Amino acid sequence: MTDGTDEIELKLAIDGAFSLPDLTDDAVVSEVRQDESQDLWATYWDTADLRLARHGVTLRRRTGEPGGPRWTLKLPLPADNPDAAEGNGILARREIEMKGRADRVPARAADLVTAYARTEPLIEIAQLRTRRQIWSLLGPDGHPVAVLDDDDVSVMEHGRRISRFRELELESHGMDDRNLQRIGGLLRSAGAVDAEPIPKVVRALGPAATAPADAIAPEIGPDQPAGAAVRAALTEAVERIVCATTPGCAWETPSRCTRRAWELAVCEVTFASSGRCSTLDGLPRSTRSFAAWRANSARSAISTCSSSGSPRWQWTCVP
Repeated sequence: MTDGTDEIELKLAIDGAFSLPDLTDDAVVSEVRQDESQDLWATYWDTADLRLARHGVTLRRRTGEPGGPRWTLKLPLPADNPDAAEGNGILARREIEMKGRADRVPARAADLVTAYARTEPLIEIAQLRTRRQIWSLLGPDGHPVAVLDDDDVSVMEHGRRISRFRELELESHGMDDRNLQRIGGLLRSAGAVDAEPIPKVVRALGPAATAPADAIAPEIGPDQPAGAAVRAALTEAVERIVCATTPGCAWETPSRCTRRAWELAVCEVTFASSGRCSTLDGLPRSTRSFAAWRANSARSAISTCSSSGSPRWQWTCVP
């Protein structure tokens, strides 16, 4: 993935009284400027079983911002990104914006979340209204080093509010983690409290959105049946596809990256079952050999399972 920006923000909650403290210092924040408030309406899309949210992915269309309505896809950062290590209230993600109709997920966004959603359709799963107050934290040169949002969030259903919460987001615009935490300490002293670093929609949806991801490879030991080993291999293939959607994927162009990875995994399944897959013909030799080797290994495991007198294990693709 070659575009988008890394979003690094500190999240805090407000459960009671809060007033903005003095956030300036001599070295980093010279001035705090209050900007125009916003009334934001966001519709979030996911599968019915929240596959995106459970992988730390959010997809929304939001109105009320300068520049007009836009779609925003937020993806977890890869493990080798130095900003990927979250903690102490920090949430770090890759943010990709795009234009598109209100009633249809943009093709590019759908392509980038294929690995997470797979065969499940994307549907509207939540609508949030956020009344946002904004402060820009300006450095000595007059440019923002961070932006502080005070968000009063209403969870909407059929035009009425069903729940409400308030949170602070301190987003870095070049400010390092040490100073983010310093500002966070000042905000806590003014009444803010620690909050789990999760997206708004995850907080709105509750425990279902924080459940384990749907494809997690089980640990395989010597006493496990062959069928379990095959299932583990298939699940690992799904995990590789998910990995391919994060920044740094080198397969072809960004718009085809996820689709090619998905074709490869489907090909492994098909090849393991029948010994043939036309998709292999269009892949580089090294990738083709690797896919064929993995699929042959799976076929061997199936054959071993069948010939040993165990019930025949049916190959089923993760839906």
